[in-house]
Amino acid sequence: MQEIRSFRAPDGTCVVVGHRRAEADIEALVSAGEIDCLIVASEDGFSPFGAYRRLFASEIGVSEGVLRRLAESHQKSERVTLIALPSHRKESMLRGLIISPSETSECYKHFAVPRFGAPYRDFFYNVTYEALSYATQRWGARRLGTFHLSAGNNFHSDIALCQAEAVAHFIGNKSENFKLDSFCFVGCCITSDHLSQVRAEDPAHFKGNHRPIQAKISSKDGYDLVDIRWARSATTRL
Repeated sequence: MQEIRSFRAPDGTCVVVGHRRAEADIEALVSAGEIDCLIVASEDGFSPFGAYRRLFASEIGVSEGVLRRLAESHQKSERVTLIALPSHRKESMLRGLIISPSETSECYKHFAVPRFGAPYRDFFYNVTYEALSYATQRWGARRLGTFHLSAGNNFHSDIALCQAEAVAHFIGNKSENFKLDSFCFVGCCITSDHLSQVRAEDPAHFKGNHRPIQAKISSKDGYDLVDIRWARSATTRL
């Protein structure tokens, strides 16, 4: 993992934000324990979810059919919801998989024009923050990896900045009960150039206040649904 930036938690520990180039072997990263939880958008087909669906199914012990059905219904939902699927394989290094809405999801249309509009800050920040909160507290995950949450070939440096900001605010929130080691951007459509803004941004940018996010968790068929809501702001579009 190439280090892009690091943040220091209140207890003095260092949390690394890093990058793995597109051609990295995701299965090897998981097997080696470099990543113990993955965040992936629900868009299927020619996307990270479609490309690694078989790997996800094998690692967490569910069928590809179940993953496909969950992703399809999730993509069409108008609610901002995370699907948290824990691993059922004790020998797997992956604690779980979090399926997130993205720029191509139906729910994103409530915030911004999908695919080619300016990224909507709160959307990308909030889904990342709540994924971190769930994975660290429910599964004890410490090394998270995220695929792009944009449309294909439309990842934006501002999205990376939103996600890095979520990491910084999460580890700085003393009310969060967590142990986080790293947060890694992985897979296709994310290049080192996309992360240059994260690398160059003034440290003061990452010390702003975190606005409360309402998260309601419900269980269904062996997985959790994390429904996310927040107060809208007129200044959240980048």
